[in-house]
Amino acid sequence: MKEESLIKKWLDYDLTAEELKVLEGSEDFQTLQHISNIAAGVEAPHFDAATSLASLDLKEKTTPRSFDFATLTKIAAVLVIALGIFYYTTTLDTKIATQLAHTENVMLPDGSSVIVNADSELLFNKNAWDNNRNLNLDGEAYFKVAKGERFTVTTTGGTVTVLGTEFNVRYRDSKLEVTCFEGSVQVSSGTASVVLDPTDKVILENGKITKSFIDTRSSPTWVGGESTFVSTPFIDVIREFERQYDVVVETTNVNDTTLFTGGFKHKDLTIALKTITSPMQLTYIKKGKKINISSE
Repeated sequence: MKEESLIKKWLDYDLTAEELKVLEGSEDFQTLQHISNIAAGVEAPHFDAATSLASLDLKEKTTPRSFDFATLTKIAAVLVIALGIFYYTTTLDTKIATQLAHTENVMLPDGSSVIVNADSELLFNKNAWDNNRNLNLDGEAYFKVAKGERFTVTTTGGTVTVLGTEFNVRYRDSKLEVTCFEGSVQVSSGTASVVLDPTDKVILENGKITKSFIDTRSSPTWVGGESTFVSTPFIDVIREFERQYDVVVETTNVNDTTLFTGGFKHKDLTIALKTITSPMQLTYIKKGKKINISSE
Protein backbone atom coordinates (compact mmCIF):
# COMPACT_ATOMS: atom_id res chain seq x y z
CA MET A 1 0.00 0.00 0.00
CA LYS A 2 2.89 2.34 0.62
CA GLU A 3 3.92 2.23 -3.05
CA GLU A 4 0.35 3.00 -4.19
CA SER A 5 0.32 5.99 -1.87
CA LEU A 6 3.56 7.24 -3.40
CA ILE A 7 2.13 6.85 -6.93
CA LYS A 8 -0.91 8.93 -5.95
CA LYS A 9 1.33 11.65 -4.57
CA TRP A 10 3.50 11.47 -7.73
CA LEU A 11 0.43 12.03 -9.92
CA ASP A 12 -0.49 15.03 -7.74
CA TYR A 13 3.09 16.43 -7.84
CA ASP A 14 3.14 16.14 -4.02
CA LEU A 15 6.20 13.94 -3.41
CA THR A 16 9.03 14.97 -1.12
CA ALA A 17 12.60 14.42 -2.33
CA GLU A 18 12.93 11.41 -0.04
CA GLU A 19 9.64 9.87 -1.23
CA LEU A 20 10.60 10.41 -4.88
CA LYS A 21 13.86 8.54 -4.28
CA VAL A 22 11.92 5.61 -2.82
CA LEU A 23 9.49 5.55 -5.77
CA GLU A 24 12.31 5.70 -8.32
CA GLY A 25 13.62 2.47 -6.88
CA SER A 26 10.36 0.62 -7.51
CA GLU A 27 9.73 -1.59 -10.57
CA ASP A 28 6.62 0.44 -11.54
CA PHE A 29 8.40 3.77 -11.83
CA GLN A 30 9.72 3.22 -15.38
CA THR A 31 6.18 2.73 -16.69
CA LEU A 32 4.99 5.87 -14.92
CA GLN A 33 7.92 7.80 -16.39
CA HIS A 34 6.94 6.67 -19.91
CA ILE A 35 3.48 8.13 -19.39
CA SER A 36 4.91 11.39 -18.10
CA ASN A 37 7.26 11.72 -21.09
CA ILE A 38 4.44 11.26 -23.63
CA ALA A 39 2.17 13.78 -21.92
CA ALA A 40 4.99 16.33 -21.95
CA GLY A 41 5.51 15.88 -25.69
CA VAL A 42 8.84 14.14 -25.32
CA GLU A 43 9.58 11.46 -27.92
CA ALA A 44 9.81 8.37 -25.73
CA PRO A 45 10.66 4.83 -26.87
CA HIS A 46 7.70 2.87 -28.28
CA PHE A 47 5.68 0.95 -25.76
CA ASP A 48 2.41 -0.97 -25.70
CA ALA A 49 -0.12 0.90 -23.56
CA ALA A 50 -2.00 -2.25 -22.54
CA THR A 51 1.20 -4.02 -21.56
CA SER A 52 2.38 -0.97 -19.62
CA LEU A 53 -0.84 -0.75 -17.62
CA ALA A 54 -0.73 -4.47 -16.95
CA SER A 55 2.78 -4.12 -15.58
CA LEU A 56 1.46 -1.96 -12.75
CA ASP A 57 0.26 -5.19 -11.09
CA LEU A 58 2.70 -7.27 -9.06
CA LYS A 59 4.44 -9.92 -11.15
CA GLU A 60 3.86 -12.44 -8.37
CA LYS A 61 0.24 -13.30 -9.20
CA THR A 62 -0.13 -15.25 -5.97
CA THR A 63 -0.18 -11.95 -4.07
CA PRO A 64 -2.15 -9.55 -6.33
CA ARG A 65 -1.95 -5.87 -5.52
CA SER A 66 -5.10 -3.78 -5.37
CA PHE A 67 -5.07 -0.56 -7.40
CA ASP A 68 -7.76 1.97 -6.60
CA PHE A 69 -10.06 3.46 -9.26
CA ALA A 70 -8.92 7.08 -8.74
CA THR A 71 -5.32 6.22 -9.66
CA LEU A 72 -6.39 4.29 -12.75
CA THR A 73 -8.58 7.21 -13.81
CA LYS A 74 -5.68 9.62 -13.60
CA ILE A 75 -3.40 7.33 -15.61
CA ALA A 76 -6.12 6.79 -18.21
CA ALA A 77 -6.58 10.55 -18.52
CA VAL A 78 -2.86 11.01 -19.11
CA LEU A 79 -2.93 8.32 -21.81
CA VAL A 80 -5.92 9.94 -23.53
CA ILE A 81 -4.13 13.29 -23.60
CA ALA A 82 -0.97 11.65 -24.94
CA LEU A 83 -2.87 9.84 -27.70
CA GLY A 84 -4.70 13.06 -28.55
CA ILE A 85 -1.40 14.93 -28.89
CA PHE A 86 -0.02 12.15 -31.11
CA TYR A 87 -3.11 12.13 -33.35
CA TYR A 88 -3.16 15.93 -33.63
CA THR A 89 0.51 16.29 -34.57
CA THR A 90 0.46 13.47 -37.14
CA THR A 91 -2.75 14.58 -38.92
CA LEU A 92 -2.24 18.35 -38.80
CA ASP A 93 -1.94 19.93 -42.25
CA THR A 94 0.63 22.53 -43.16
CA LYS A 95 -1.30 25.52 -44.46
CA ILE A 96 0.23 28.18 -46.70
CA ALA A 97 -2.15 31.12 -47.19
CA THR A 98 -0.82 34.11 -49.15
CA GLN A 99 -2.21 37.61 -48.79
CA LEU A 100 -3.09 40.02 -51.57
CA ALA A 101 -0.02 41.37 -53.39
CA HIS A 102 2.23 38.67 -51.86
CA THR A 103 3.72 35.37 -53.03
CA GLU A 104 5.49 32.67 -51.01
CA ASN A 105 8.14 30.04 -51.73
CA VAL A 106 7.52 26.61 -50.16
CA MET A 107 9.82 23.57 -49.97
CA LEU A 108 8.05 20.20 -49.84
CA PRO A 109 9.40 17.25 -47.79
CA ASP A 110 10.74 15.49 -50.93
CA GLY A 111 12.74 18.52 -52.08
CA SER A 112 10.15 19.73 -54.59
CA SER A 113 9.47 23.47 -54.54
CA VAL A 114 6.31 25.52 -54.93
CA ILE A 115 5.78 29.23 -55.53
CA VAL A 116 2.32 30.21 -54.30
CA ASN A 117 0.72 33.21 -56.03
CA ALA A 118 -1.18 36.01 -54.27
CA ASP A 119 -4.50 35.28 -52.58
CA SER A 120 -4.00 31.50 -52.71
CA GLU A 121 -4.06 28.61 -50.23
CA LEU A 122 -2.02 25.41 -50.26
CA LEU A 123 -2.53 22.49 -47.84
CA PHE A 124 -0.44 19.35 -47.34
CA ASN A 125 0.50 16.99 -44.52
CA LYS A 126 4.23 17.22 -43.91
CA ASN A 127 4.31 14.48 -41.26
CA ALA A 128 2.45 11.93 -43.42
CA TRP A 129 4.06 12.91 -46.74
CA ASP A 130 5.58 9.48 -47.43
CA ASN A 131 2.11 7.89 -47.39
CA ASN A 132 -0.03 10.83 -48.47
CA ARG A 133 1.53 12.82 -51.32
CA ASN A 134 -1.47 15.04 -51.91
CA LEU A 135 -1.69 18.82 -51.94
CA ASN A 136 -4.91 20.82 -51.94
CA LEU A 137 -4.80 24.11 -53.85
CA ASP A 138 -7.22 27.00 -54.01
CA GLY A 139 -5.74 29.73 -56.19
CA GLU A 140 -2.53 29.50 -58.21
CA ALA A 141 0.88 27.89 -57.72
CA TYR A 142 3.93 26.94 -59.78
CA PHE A 143 5.46 23.53 -59.01
CA LYS A 144 8.99 22.27 -59.60
CA VAL A 145 8.89 18.57 -58.77
CA ALA A 146 12.07 16.77 -57.66
CA LYS A 147 13.21 14.19 -60.20
CA GLY A 148 11.49 10.85 -59.73
CA GLU A 149 9.00 12.14 -57.18
CA ARG A 150 5.24 11.81 -57.65
CA PHE A 151 2.33 13.61 -56.05
CA THR A 152 -1.17 14.90 -56.79
CA VAL A 153 -2.50 18.45 -56.70
CA THR A 154 -6.21 18.53 -55.90
CA THR A 155 -8.50 21.47 -56.64
CA THR A 156 -12.25 21.78 -56.55
CA GLY A 157 -12.18 21.83 -60.35
CA GLY A 158 -10.05 18.69 -60.85
CA THR A 159 -6.77 16.95 -60.07
CA VAL A 160 -3.26 17.08 -61.53
CA THR A 161 -1.00 14.02 -61.19
CA VAL A 162 2.71 14.56 -61.80
CA LEU A 163 6.06 12.79 -61.92
CA GLY A 164 9.25 14.89 -61.98
CA THR A 165 8.07 17.96 -63.87
CA GLU A 166 7.41 21.71 -63.85
CA PHE A 167 3.88 22.96 -64.19
CA ASN A 168 1.48 25.73 -63.20
CA VAL A 169 -1.97 25.17 -61.69
CA ARG A 170 -4.55 27.95 -61.46
CA TYR A 171 -8.03 27.49 -60.01
CA ARG A 172 -10.08 30.69 -59.92
CA ASP A 173 -13.81 31.29 -60.28
CA SER A 174 -14.63 27.61 -60.98
CA LYS A 175 -12.09 27.48 -63.82
CA LEU A 176 -9.06 25.17 -63.76
CA GLU A 177 -6.04 26.10 -65.90
CA VAL A 178 -2.97 23.84 -66.09
CA THR A 179 0.22 24.57 -68.04
CA CYS A 180 3.06 22.04 -68.43
CA PHE A 181 6.57 23.44 -68.80
CA GLU A 182 8.64 20.26 -68.41
CA GLY A 183 7.93 16.51 -68.27
CA SER A 184 4.25 15.61 -68.39
CA VAL A 185 1.15 15.91 -66.21
CA GLN A 186 -2.23 14.22 -66.20
CA VAL A 187 -5.24 16.47 -65.62
CA SER A 188 -8.58 14.94 -64.61
CA SER A 189 -11.89 16.72 -64.03
CA GLY A 190 -15.30 15.11 -64.18
CA THR A 191 -15.39 12.99 -67.33
CA ALA A 192 -12.44 14.80 -68.89
CA SER A 193 -8.86 13.53 -68.66
CA VAL A 194 -5.84 14.65 -70.67
CA VAL A 195 -2.05 14.25 -70.53
CA LEU A 196 -0.08 17.45 -71.08
CA ASP A 197 3.42 17.58 -72.54
CA PRO A 198 5.78 20.59 -72.47
CA THR A 199 4.18 23.80 -73.90
CA ASP A 200 0.66 22.34 -73.50
CA LYS A 201 -1.96 24.39 -71.63
CA VAL A 202 -5.54 23.40 -70.98
CA ILE A 203 -8.60 25.06 -69.43
CA LEU A 204 -11.33 22.99 -67.79
CA GLU A 205 -14.75 24.22 -66.65
CA ASN A 206 -17.62 22.16 -65.27
CA GLY A 207 -15.67 18.94 -65.79
CA LYS A 208 -15.09 19.58 -69.50
CA ILE A 209 -12.10 20.77 -71.51
CA THR A 210 -13.02 24.14 -73.01
CA LYS A 211 -9.74 25.36 -74.49
CA SER A 212 -6.24 24.10 -75.34
CA PHE A 213 -3.21 26.28 -76.06
CA ILE A 214 0.46 26.14 -76.89
CA ASP A 215 2.58 28.08 -74.38
CA THR A 216 6.25 28.30 -75.37
CA ARG A 217 7.46 30.11 -72.24
CA SER A 218 9.87 28.42 -69.84
CA SER A 219 7.82 29.39 -66.74
CA PRO A 220 4.67 31.37 -65.88
CA THR A 221 5.20 35.14 -66.16
CA TRP A 222 3.68 35.85 -62.72
CA VAL A 223 6.70 34.16 -61.10
CA GLY A 224 8.81 36.97 -62.63
CA GLY A 225 6.44 39.72 -61.49
CA GLU A 226 4.12 40.09 -64.49
CA SER A 227 0.59 38.87 -65.26
CA THR A 228 -0.14 38.12 -68.92
CA PHE A 229 -3.36 37.22 -70.71
CA VAL A 230 -4.38 35.83 -74.10
CA SER A 231 -7.97 36.38 -75.23
CA THR A 232 -9.08 36.65 -71.59
CA PRO A 233 -12.35 38.31 -70.47
CA PHE A 234 -11.52 41.75 -69.08
CA ILE A 235 -13.25 40.92 -65.79
CA ASP A 236 -10.61 38.21 -65.17
CA VAL A 237 -7.86 40.75 -65.84
CA ILE A 238 -9.43 43.12 -63.29
CA ARG A 239 -9.69 40.38 -60.64
CA GLU A 240 -6.01 39.48 -61.06
CA PHE A 241 -5.09 43.17 -60.89
CA GLU A 242 -6.92 43.39 -57.55
CA ARG A 243 -5.00 40.37 -56.19
CA GLN A 244 -1.59 41.68 -57.20
CA TYR A 245 -2.09 45.28 -55.97
CA ASP A 246 -4.53 44.79 -53.06
CA VAL A 247 -7.06 47.28 -54.48
CA VAL A 248 -10.77 47.33 -55.32
CA VAL A 249 -11.65 48.01 -58.95
CA GLU A 250 -15.09 49.14 -60.11
CA THR A 251 -16.17 49.72 -63.70
CA THR A 252 -18.59 52.17 -65.31
CA ASN A 253 -20.01 51.55 -68.79
CA VAL A 254 -17.34 48.91 -69.47
CA ASN A 255 -18.10 45.62 -71.19
CA ASP A 256 -16.08 43.36 -68.88
CA THR A 257 -16.64 40.33 -71.15
CA THR A 258 -14.47 41.94 -73.85
CA LEU A 259 -11.43 39.74 -74.54
CA PHE A 260 -8.09 41.21 -73.52
CA THR A 261 -4.62 40.23 -74.73
CA GLY A 262 -1.68 41.83 -72.95
CA GLY A 263 -0.42 42.10 -69.39
CA PHE A 264 0.78 44.26 -66.51
CA LYS A 265 3.78 44.31 -64.17
CA HIS A 266 3.39 43.99 -60.41
CA LYS A 267 5.74 46.77 -59.24
CA ASP A 268 4.14 50.04 -60.41
CA LEU A 269 0.41 50.58 -59.96
CA THR A 270 0.14 53.64 -62.21
CA ILE A 271 2.00 52.06 -65.13
CA ALA A 272 0.02 48.83 -64.68
CA LEU A 273 -3.29 50.75 -64.83
CA LYS A 274 -2.27 52.48 -68.04
CA THR A 275 -1.19 49.14 -69.50
CA ILE A 276 -4.61 47.53 -69.08
CA THR A 277 -6.77 50.58 -69.85
CA SER A 278 -5.05 52.22 -72.83
CA PRO A 279 -5.42 49.31 -75.29
CA MET A 280 -9.17 49.30 -74.60
CA GLN A 281 -9.48 53.10 -74.70
CA LEU A 282 -10.58 53.29 -71.07
CA THR A 283 -9.88 55.89 -68.39
CA TYR A 284 -9.46 55.49 -64.64
CA ILE A 285 -9.75 57.48 -61.40
CA LYS A 286 -7.85 56.32 -58.31
CA LYS A 287 -8.83 57.26 -54.75
CA GLY A 288 -6.80 55.44 -52.12
CA LYS A 289 -7.33 51.72 -52.65
CA LYS A 290 -10.41 52.23 -54.81
CA ILE A 291 -10.13 52.51 -58.60
CA ASN A 292 -12.89 53.27 -61.07
CA ILE A 293 -12.37 52.32 -64.72
CA SER A 294 -14.74 53.80 -67.28
CA SER A 295 -15.13 54.09 -71.05
CA GLU A 296 -14.02 57.36 -72.64
